[in-house]
Order: sequence, then structure tokens, then C-alpha cells
Amino acid sequence: AVQRILSTVWEHTEKNGAEHTMHTDFFYFYHIAHMAKHFTMGGCGIRPLLDLWLLRQKMPPSAQADALLLAGGLSTFADAAVRLSLVWFEDAPHNDITSRMEAFILRGGVYGTLRNQITVEQKRRGKLGYLLSKVFLPYNRLKHQYPVIQRHKWLTPFCEVLRWFRLLLGGEWRRVRRTLRVNSGLSPEAVNAAGALFTDLAL
Repeated sequence: AVQRILSTVWEHTEKNGAEHTMHTDFFYFYHIAHMAKHFTMGGCGIRPLLDLWLLRQKMPPSAQADALLLAGGLSTFADAAVRLSLVWFEDAPHNDITSRMEAFILRGGVYGTLRNQITVEQKRRGKLGYLLSKVFLPYNRLKHQYPVIQRHKWLTPFCEVLRWFRLLLGGEWRRVRRTLRVNSGLSPEAVNAAGALFTDLAL
């Protein structure tokens, strides 16, 4: 739903010469959607929360912005993000959700730590599923590394094996070992806690 709404961006702009200015309601939706995307990848940092707080000071969202968030399934996340911005920048009291969001964001940094990223992926796929997703890269990602398989798809298994050798013999092996170590070391409690947070945020 989010991608469908974002694809209508040109319907929510005003043209002024060669420039297009996004309507404030749509820009508000875009900001929340962008923040949610990074959050679901393991971290979004503090800056988007500050931007959200400033945005609401200068351009309070209207009913149209709320309707876009509802249609995109982001209302619950948006409400929690607004509440956390008030906690951080207006000294509002924490609630259960904002406390858990704060811990997740501060642990994940701007782009999400490896631990946060793997925690999220384990909740989606399971420990074995995450491992297999790293061993066997999906076609739509592998084709960017080996464009030849777009013309000769039958080469896909060979390119997977070639990728393994590149990882083993190249400088990537240290990162692979670290990823495997984090994947195997995550506790079920940490994974379940992340899953519960995402459920409560409707993500």
C-alpha cells in the first residue's frame, strides 16, 4: 500500500517552471514512510524524529495527511513516532511503546546495527531462513551482481557458486563470519521482543 501511494507522487506536486514542489500533506506521509522503512531495516537514528518534530511545528498535518497514513497502514507507527518526538524534544513522559522504540533506535544507530538488522530478519524468516537467504541470494538481487543471468537465466546456480568463492577468497569473509556469529548468538527473547514491537507498531 505504501509503494502504491508513493507512486502517485506527481499527483501531489505543484509545478513552478522546471521545479515541482511536493504538497505538504504528501511530504508528511513520505517522511513517515521513509522513517518506517529504515526502522524496519534495523534503525532510523535520531534525526528523522527531530525532523518530524520540526515538521509538525511548521506544517501541522491535516486530515488529508492522516488519510494517506491510514491508507498506507502507517497510522499506528506515525502516532508512536510523534509521541517519541515529544518525549525527546518536549520532555513528554514515556509510555511502553516509546520506551521500546527508543531502545531499538538508540541500539540501531542511523542505519541499523548488524544485530538489529539480523534480529528483524530472524523474526521474519527464522534463524535458518535468514541463513539460507544469505547463502542463496534471490535472483532479483543476484542479477545486479551478474547481469549475464538476465539473458541466460540457466547460469543462475553457477553464479551463486561463483559468488560463494568470491566471498570465501575475497575480503568479505570476515564480514560473513561476523554475520554468522551474530545470527547464531541472538537469543529467542531478543527476536521475540523485536517482533512484538513491530506488531504493536503495525509494521
